[in-house]
Amino acid sequence: IFVGPNDLSVSLSEGQRVDPLDPAVEKGLRLVLRKCDAHSVFAGIFANTTEMARTYREMGFHFVAVSSDLHFLKAGSKAALTGAGG
Repeated sequence: IFVGPNDLSVSLSEGQRVDPLDPAVEKGLRLVLRKCDAHSVFAGIFANTTEMARTYREMGFHFVAVSSDLHFLKAGSKAALTGAGG
């Protein structure tokens, strides 16, 4: 199973906010982990930052996607332009 904490936040707040750090989201994530463990299912999650990735690994998620390809493309492009004096 793969969890999007931002999506979970939207669902739990009935579309009112995007807050992956909301205590209700953490409670939901822990429930997902318990259910996955009970059924021998690997649990994955998306992390917006490396700090969140570390937290999710410590919680027990088996695989963590860190950031997005768009973020990495932007960061790499910026670094290349800065390095070229642009």
